[in-house]
Amino acid sequence: MEWQCEKGSRTAMAIARLAACLLSGFGPALTAFEPRCGHTQELGGCPGYADCFARLANQTEASFLQQQREVLTVPVNKLPAAPRCTRTSCLDVTRCTLPFRLFVYNASALAAAGVDPATVQCVGRQDAWDPWTARHLTDDPRRACALWITAQRACKAFKKITALPHWGNDGLNHVIFESTDRGIPPAMRAKYLGKAMVAQGFSTQDNFVHGVDVAVPIKAPARVAHTFARFQRSPPWERKWLLTFKGLASAGVRARLALHHDEPRRVIIAVYPSHHRCSSTGEALPVRSELHQLVPTSMPINHACCAQMRALYDHYDYDDLMNSTFGLVMPGRSPASYRLSEVLAAGTIPVFVGMDFAVLPFAELIPWSEIALSAPAHVDVRNALLPELRELAADREQLRRMQHGVRAAYVRYFQPVAGGNPYEHIKRTVVQILRRRFEFRPPFRTM
Repeated sequence: MEWQCEKGSRTAMAIARLAACLLSGFGPALTAFEPRCGHTQELGGCPGYADCFARLANQTEASFLQQQREVLTVPVNKLPAAPRCTRTSCLDVTRCTLPFRLFVYNASALAAAGVDPATVQCVGRQDAWDPWTARHLTDDPRRACALWITAQRACKAFKKITALPHWGNDGLNHVIFESTDRGIPPAMRAKYLGKAMVAQGFSTQDNFVHGVDVAVPIKAPARVAHTFARFQRSPPWERKWLLTFKGLASAGVRARLALHHDEPRRVIIAVYPSHHRCSSTGEALPVRSELHQLVPTSMPINHACCAQMRALYDHYDYDDLMNSTFGLVMPGRSPASYRLSEVLAAGTIPVFVGMDFAVLPFAELIPWSEIALSAPAHVDVRNALLPELRELAADREQLRRMQHGVRAAYVRYFQPVAGGNPYEHIKRTVVQILRRRFEFRPPFRTM
């Protein structure tokens, strides 16, 4: 697709010309695709669909693949440097007397002690712990092997954490638990958090310190445990679908995979443009031009694209799509998403695509390579990924072993504690990992 509008100077006339260009549409006239086509053939082959998505995602499949391949040409000495911490320099396993004990900072106690309110704002209030974890807690920081901080989203400046009363030697043996998909920016960590361990969902190869940090899942919606439980025992080879995904196109890999939606071949990849391009009701939204002017997106092609994509997206029931042999797990605005917990809860075998840069949750415990598949974002979907999945789908013994591992991973590390705090099971697993480190045990797996 060739854009035919020219960008003018930063003048009122240029802005008016740009607005007129946007309102009239770029390049040759486009025709919005027919949603019914998505039920009869591969979606990328439906007339108008590729153009619609290229228009709203500002990217074609070819440009996405080119961008991915360019990463492979970057010289090694130009790649991001690894974090400076190591298990030797940022973890002192001899600082405490066994058995393992954990001290938890509490915002209420800090406030009562007169600690700066800006620091208190960064620390969680009384944490809920399951009985097993509670046995390892201590009120004496001098007795503790590790000191726990539950980071609050309201925290305005992580540098305030360094004012905690027991921060000591650059945060040594502190663990900061961050449970959202936003994570702690690497620059913020490098500047303020010193030697502290980080347990977070936004764990990537560039910001993760092996042997020090812990990659965690983010909390899944409460409905997951009971909604998808009915699929847990359903054999993978008896599932309705082969491969499924439904979600927003919050990352390029999602938009690209949607082109390979193919209902006749039991491949459902229902993707809808992110909220800043199309509304939840299928209306095109205003966009901000390169001249930083808000320009209404009222051209018919965009409204038609949003409406037709919404119709196709809404056709598929999310719960029904969990009745699938394989479940796509792709990054959204970060590596962490609810999707992985949902796939595991349904006893569906995860297929990670475009997650090469991520550190998967609890990798010290879960042998992901034995229970899931993983492919790069630029994988040849039609000629490599889907044929591999179809071949595996015919191997019942292998599928049985993989699903058994999936169920074990979910029950042990992802399934919420009945009636408990939604983060209890995640925090318990982090404490298990910390305990083994201080008991001089090597990284382990229990599956």
